[in-house]
Amino acid sequence: MGKLDSDIYKYHTIFNQIKQEFCSARFLFYDSVVNQSPHFSDRETVIIDLLDYSLHSYNVEKTKLAFRTLYSILDKIAYLINVYLKLGYNSHEVTYRKIWYSKKGKLNPLIEQSQNWALRGLFWLYKDFFEKEELHSYLEPEAKELSTIRNFIEHKSFKIIEFGRSGISEDGFTYIIEREYFIEKTLKLMKTIRAGIIYTSLFINIEETIKDYDSDKLGKIKLSILDDNLKI
Repeated sequence: MGKLDSDIYKYHTIFNQIKQEFCSARFLFYDSVVNQSPHFSDRETVIIDLLDYSLHSYNVEKTKLAFRTLYSILDKIAYLINVYLKLGYNSHEVTYRKIWYSKKGKLNPLIEQSQNWALRGLFWLYKDFFEKEELHSYLEPEAKELSTIRNFIEHKSFKIIEFGRSGISEDGFTYIIEREYFIEKTLKLMKTIRAGIIYTSLFINIEETIKDYDSDKLGKIKLSILDDNLKI
């Protein structure tokens, strides 16, 4: 597949994507919590009853999908910041964990010197989630747990149960979590990602207001809002 012309609305494109993914994940989460009735897609799916209160259903998967989608938005925010601020990371290297520091481990000067408080808010969101202190703890107590849950959902064995204790199995093979507790964690993640999206919008708005554009040479383009009837 050949390359297409550059997208002059590339920042709008990815921000549209981020907002839509958040809204879709939010509804998936809501629907999985409110509508806990058997779904036709689960009929005749052969699931072994392990007598351990484990849950396997379309509704459970909706909660997991919501969690995964919400967490993935962090890296998309990082992707946007990297290109917008010209931080210089290759697109395949960009993650929310990596963009704040140079390869030598020092805070990126473009970040350090910025007086944009919304960008600093995004940086502190990073510190909440990923940066370990000397005692290997996280500034946000739940952040490490959210990161571990995401890792097990994406790559390992993850089991949601109706009742019982939550945590990693003794042999480290499976992450076991009570349904209500997982719902709480997903809601916590949703609130954090929502804050990140707001910070991103404010950050770019602030940057655009301080740029020295020559208004006499640059025309304005009025953008339209997509009609709800076209969202099919």
